[in-house]
Amino acid sequence: MKQREDIEKLIEEAYQGVSSLDCGGCSGNCCVSPTMTAPEFVRMMHWARENYRSSLGQMITAPSREHLHFSDNAFCRFQASDGLCSNYHGRALACRLHGHEAMREFSNSGTEFCDKNPSGNHAMQSSQVEPLVENIRQSLSLAGIAYECPYYLLSLNLECWLDFAYHPEWSEGRQSLQITRKYLDQFLELPVLTRIPQHTTLNAKLNAIDRLFSAIESEDCSLVTSILSELQNDYPSCGTYFDDEAKAMEQMFLQKANHIS
Repeated sequence: MKQREDIEKLIEEAYQGVSSLDCGGCSGNCCVSPTMTAPEFVRMMHWARENYRSSLGQMITAPSREHLHFSDNAFCRFQASDGLCSNYHGRALACRLHGHEAMREFSNSGTEFCDKNPSGNHAMQSSQVEPLVENIRQSLSLAGIAYECPYYLLSLNLECWLDFAYHPEWSEGRQSLQITRKYLDQFLELPVLTRIPQHTTLNAKLNAIDRLFSAIESEDCSLVTSILSELQNDYPSCGTYFDDEAKAMEQMFLQKANHIS
């Protein structure tokens, strides 16, 4: 229990360190399926159980809604019809920091930014955001979840986390996913469902990563290049999971090919 308490304390301190923004009058167009770490997902779903209670299962199995403003994104399934968050206390750090200009220094290629210029968006400096991000890194360390090859499963969007949570078989035979699986089995409480959801193509992307590392092992450069392109372009419902790693590998293989030629 102390491990969980320490993790939750780190996450809560990070969340409390975010300055508030004036988002009054906004319809919630920024509410894409949020990206978060496993400990944040556990915390989010804890609050979802408090907020939804008996209807949580229905919420989880509802089909994903394609976002009309941000390509290849789904609306967050916690967004209410009035555009407000129905799981406000469970929001991830990504939700809380959206709109703060300081986040541009921590972004990856798939990050979307607020264009509404909300009051207070310049209040936080990157030096203030870094300790909050570090708290999340520490929570991962306490959970024992390492940034380990070949599956860099640190952050997924909510849709992917739900799929991963309800499909324990996806971790079988994938040693580096076992710690994350064990953490969810130990601390995550989700409703028992008669119909198991699958909202994303995460399993297909994991299979592609399997093929990628087999191709790397066999030194099949043409196949590696083909799979890298597939990983970056063919799984939009997985957000940017593994994209940065795929791009880094692509550059490595391009340099290798140029050197050989």
